[in-house]
Amino acid sequence: MSGRRLWGTVAAIVAVIMLAACSANAESGSDPVPAGPGPGHYKMDLGGYTGPEITKDRITLRLMRQSWSDDANAIFDAQVQAFEKAYPNVTVKQELVPYGDLSTKLQTYVAAGNVPDIVMGRSDFVSAYRYGDIVAPVGDYFTQAFRADFTAALRTSVTADGHMWALPWEHQVQLLAYNKDVFKKAGVPLPPNSTDPNDGWTAEQWFSAFAKLRTWMDNSGHKRMWPLAPSGFGNGGPGSNYAQLESTWIRMQGAPDAPKESDEYKAFTGVSPDGLSVDGYVNNPLAVAGMKNYQKLFTQRWTPTDYTPDMFTSQTAAVDVGGINKGTDEFDWGLTPLPRVKSVVSSNASDSLIISRTSEHPAEAAALLGALFTTDLKVKWHTTWGSLPSQQTVIKQMPSKIRRTEKFQMVTNMAKATVGAPKTPGWFEYFNQMNTTVRDIALGADVQPSLDKAASDIDKQLAKYKK
Repeated sequence: MSGRRLWGTVAAIVAVIMLAACSANAESGSDPVPAGPGPGHYKMDLGGYTGPEITKDRITLRLMRQSWSDDANAIFDAQVQAFEKAYPNVTVKQELVPYGDLSTKLQTYVAAGNVPDIVMGRSDFVSAYRYGDIVAPVGDYFTQAFRADFTAALRTSVTADGHMWALPWEHQVQLLAYNKDVFKKAGVPLPPNSTDPNDGWTAEQWFSAFAKLRTWMDNSGHKRMWPLAPSGFGNGGPGSNYAQLESTWIRMQGAPDAPKESDEYKAFTGVSPDGLSVDGYVNNPLAVAGMKNYQKLFTQRWTPTDYTPDMFTSQTAAVDVGGINKGTDEFDWGLTPLPRVKSVVSSNASDSLIISRTSEHPAEAAALLGALFTTDLKVKWHTTWGSLPSQQTVIKQMPSKIRRTEKFQMVTNMAKATVGAPKTPGWFEYFNQMNTTVRDIALGADVQPSLDKAASDIDKQLAKYKK
């Protein structure tokens, strides 16, 4: 839910997938998972794990994940140690890396044919992971009730052909955080505090607010302030993370229930049903309108074209895209839903744990994940880290002092409006090209020709995935 770094250079990830794809079978499934005794009948609580008993052989499981805060790391590590105590023949070797280094690490491991048993990836990359034959169907090791407990939007994003290919660790949801003090000083009405995503301001209402904020800042000795902070996703600034941020400007122009041949449906879905073409999806009239709205943020000096971190918390920006852990005690701030046109859209691209297809111990890896996804552990971890849980049971059992707050209820409801990335085996190429195009548009490029070229370039890349 915070604006943490996306996996380093997307081009590096493309290389990973294409390397793995040389011997990939995009439709490969897996042998049926042998049934075990089921929940409550293992040496420790393994949550929804229902696979075979843990081996009695001495083995090592490798787990690569990002490093969180010391407190959040400690909670995770304690559960890993509890697993090792229950199964002393199993050693878990964790590799903690900065968030931005995960892609480079994965690239190295794939090239060497030595991918860790468990890797922290992302829900929006699942289609590409599958094409590269990097992941095993982790959901097969768990009960139907466990799988169904993940929030519907996340579950959909990591499921294909009846299998779950990743277990979402948290539900990253975007809202708008705003500085109430600055709004009041500028004479701008406060946006709705409603917990209903559809009660938020339209894009045009936000533009009016940004214009008033810009005028006040220029006329009151605050010219270095900005109405809207730059994107903190990816590497920061425009074109930093099409999946989690910029794509919403196109997708909000459409609607999921529109006729399938309409521009509304295509703008919302972002890719053809077979996942192999974006022409007419990212460059139709509604997509162009969405990107013109996005471009206006920069041409009107409502947001900077460069990146400076923490502008919202340092009070040099009045609004920022964030979540319940975005704010500070230094000033009065609130949350409000994202802008809307025909729809309100938030990305659900979230950190997710995968099991490597090449793991020699997939059942034991799944059992460890079962232990890490137990309700008590997840409640404790999310309370410490401050993000929205990915499982409905965990959401319901969060401490009442958190669960009953308006901010938590708002982000929980906003999660229902989240959508996954367009499902295509070429998502990395798509994502990378659109990042470049969006940055060009932010810097003043003509929108229609830019999107037309992007659509053409992406389709050329997707052609290699055709059978």
